[in-house]
Amino acid sequence: MKTEMNAKTKIAVQAQNTADDRTVRMTLNGAGSQNVFWFDPEDAEKLLNDVLAESLEKLTTDTKFEHRMLRLK
Repeated sequence: MKTEMNAKTKIAVQAQNTADDRTVRMTLNGAGSQNVFWFDPEDAEKLLNDVLAESLEKLTTDTKFEHRMLRLK
């Protein structure tokens, strides 16, 4: 007996640089799964938090500020 939990996220980020009116767009997709013996809402919360943290880490590593503007690396 086990319960398989799956989490999927999709975050759309859009920023407009006021210096040159360029728009930066990025879509972050995340997914994760975990098997547990008994379902506990706290396990689902932890799984979703982990997936979201991974997506936000990707956002911070894939973007940079250059000359007061947001750029994709």
